[in-house]
Amino acid sequence: MDISDILYTPISTSPYPADFNVNELRQWAADVYPQWEKYPIHLPQSDGGFMDLKKPDFVNNMQEHYGENYAWDVTRGMTKGKYQNDFDKLFPNFIEWICSTYELQPEDLYGFLFISMRPDPVREQWHEDHDTFGYRFYLDLPDGDDNPLMLWPTKKKYETNIDLRKDILGIDPNVMDGNYAYAKKFVTESLCQEEKVKAPYPKNLTAYYLNNASTLHTVQWNKPHPDRLTGFLEVKENTPGLREKHNDFIKRCAEKYNDYVVWWSND
Repeated sequence: MDISDILYTPISTSPYPADFNVNELRQWAADVYPQWEKYPIHLPQSDGGFMDLKKPDFVNNMQEHYGENYAWDVTRGMTKGKYQNDFDKLFPNFIEWICSTYELQPEDLYGFLFISMRPDPVREQWHEDHDTFGYRFYLDLPDGDDNPLMLWPTKKKYETNIDLRKDILGIDPNVMDGNYAYAKKFVTESLCQEEKVKAPYPKNLTAYYLNNASTLHTVQWNKPHPDRLTGFLEVKENTPGLREKHNDFIKRCAEKYNDYVVWWSND
């Protein structure tokens, strides 16, 4: 089994700790949002400058052509290895669940964020994410069938998302070169296969893996549902031995949830 062929696989259906309350997390996120005014993040751009991710620049201008219709409100529990706004003191059981679910040590964590749906986003925002481990989780997924996660496999199989991004920028140099690449329609039609794939999921799915090299992804918005809450986990990807552990871990997940795996194919 080649991990580069795995575009998506469930990781876990294990429930969150009994004493973890997602409504308390929602309240924490509402209280600290927007964090960008307190904790600005600077992303390098292709022209050598930096984008200052202070709200509203980040949330409302993730990509110029989305503007106010960018899909997500974003709150960070950890960034660059540092917990934000007392998250570790308020939700230690959640951090333990993260480490147990992904077979990680606390020192492996680099960041995690929570993204909630905005009320009126552009219907499809095809993109790849910046991380290569692709660890995601659902804290609340009331609309998985109505608003499914969609994958759009690429014609070529890429080993890294850096290789993918080079091809995206080769087609459209104006796509943002930083943490994410959001691809316009003429880019996706040049880059991707004809068929899009709905990511299947088992009952009670909590954690999953998303390949950021050989597929673009989006949520297909069919109807508004503001309760949807997704998590995004970052790890210290250059830690010695962690990549090998990750590859073995994802292969085992794909074997366990074989009926739900989405594979890359050029057929």
